[in-house]
Amino acid sequence: MSNPTSSTNQPLLQDFLKLLKERKYSENSLQSHRLDIQKYLD
Repeated sequence: MSNPTSSTNQPLLQDFLKLLKERKYSENSLQSHRLDIQKYLD
């Protein structure tokens, strides 16, 4: 079953990642954030 919370948060996560890119974080940093987000969603 899909989790309604995760689909609700998805746009927020996209905005979060976009903000990180705009602030010119390193790719390794972005990757770490993505992994943390994946853990959080799972």
